[in-house]
Amino acid sequence: MLSRLRNKSARLPVASLGACRGLAAPARLNADFDAATESVPMAGDAARRAWTCHGGFSVAGVPNGGYIMATIAKAAVAAAEASGAAGADPVALSAFFLRPAEAGAEYELNVETLKAAKRMSTHSVRATRAAPVEGALPAAPTVQATVTLGTAASPPTPGLSSPTAGAMPVLPPPEQCESIFGVYGGLSSPSAFPIALRNDARFDPAFVSRVARAVEARKEAGAIPGQGSGFASDLPLSYDCWLRFPPLLVGAEAAGAGAIDGSADARSVPGAARAPYRGLDALSLLFFSDSLPPPALLGVLPGITWVPTIEMSVQVRGEPTPGGWLVLRHSTRFVTDGWLEADTELWDAETGRLVGLGRQMAMLMGLPGQAA
Repeated sequence: MLSRLRNKSARLPVASLGACRGLAAPARLNADFDAATESVPMAGDAARRAWTCHGGFSVAGVPNGGYIMATIAKAAVAAAEASGAAGADPVALSAFFLRPAEAGAEYELNVETLKAAKRMSTHSVRATRAAPVEGALPAAPTVQATVTLGTAASPPTPGLSSPTAGAMPVLPPPEQCESIFGVYGGLSSPSAFPIALRNDARFDPAFVSRVARAVEARKEAGAIPGQGSGFASDLPLSYDCWLRFPPLLVGAEAAGAGAIDGSADARSVPGAARAPYRGLDALSLLFFSDSLPPPALLGVLPGITWVPTIEMSVQVRGEPTPGGWLVLRHSTRFVTDGWLEADTELWDAETGRLVGLGRQMAMLMGLPGQAA
């Protein structure tokens, strides 16, 4: 089953992607996500796994929650495969983020099977900082999650869908849309926000201009980074965008671009050799449910710079088209004294079907270091 999961996220042929022209045999493919979410059995025990937290999926030095959820789900799939439990894909995951993870640190993932049925299985997964020396007491847990596994391509009752379900958001074509990261300057910095390189997120140019005007107005009004003073009044607490993994530079071009772990955003270096896009799958839905800034963050910058997640739940409602785009809707209804909820819809752009739902509780805060 794990091999099936890996096959679904296999790289698309270079010839099928216009962005990859001129690259006959890439030295490295866009494997960052797959390598960064990989864990290995400890002492031959598939339910006790070692994982190194990757720094390339961080926000201001703190590893992203969507990346951690994908890692945890992948560990549950591997443990289920070893034990014979059902489930090749995550279909539901709920995680409590107890402490910020640390980029580059070693973690132990302990998987406990709570239920093994014919179609699905449910597992508890705890991520704990590895003991520094053999025999030392383990650290306090960093993340506690519950994962239900099934098969994304085999829904329980095909064709039974509510006629009142919402529709996929309408956007201009991706080639007419723009990135929003550059609006904030530092948000596009690979050193401070490397996760920006792991998202090919494209927004309606009208929305990007609206956000840019709000940011400039805040600067002219004397807003000071780290000292929040409310919301920009003309910005909604929601946005829509196209979303997928970007192509990454390979070989010498990546090294010359000062890339993280040998990769860089191919869009920033004209004419550079590029690796193919990584296809979409259930694991990628977990990542993309939390890979972009929550909408409330757009209205308060530069005063607020960090939105740590307390708890998040994600549902995988279907299998996305591997070589396509997602359309994301990210929205918040209530911000209360810095507490907020953020809801995510993930739609398959090829079919118009809803394939993922997410909801998280988070905090609007200043710089990392003000940990819960």
